[in-house]
Amino acid sequence: MIVQIYSLETAEEAAACAEAGADQIGVLVSRKLDGRYPCEVLPEQALEIFDTLRGKVRRSVLISTDSDPDQILQMMNYLHADVLQLCADYHGSWTSAGA
Repeated sequence: MIVQIYSLETAEEAAACAEAGADQIGVLVSRKLDGRYPCEVLPEQALEIFDTLRGKVRRSVLISTDSDPDQILQMMNYLHADVLQLCADYHGSWTSAGA
């Protein structure tokens, strides 16, 4: 069984979930907090959370609110997330961004 916890907002929450046995932890990341999602965090907050999780959980998950493929890839590279979950108004395909 894989335990996934999503929508964490602080490194302390993430550490507690990892300590409790979570395998995967997801963070909803927005470039600006616009109130569309109550649990969104800025990239700097997400980086702190993911840095706290390294070596403690199997996967860190970027839940992206971006719709631009290049911005999504930039955020993946910035955070070094293991998994990408597309959210919001993404209408591209997996071939949209140059990889």
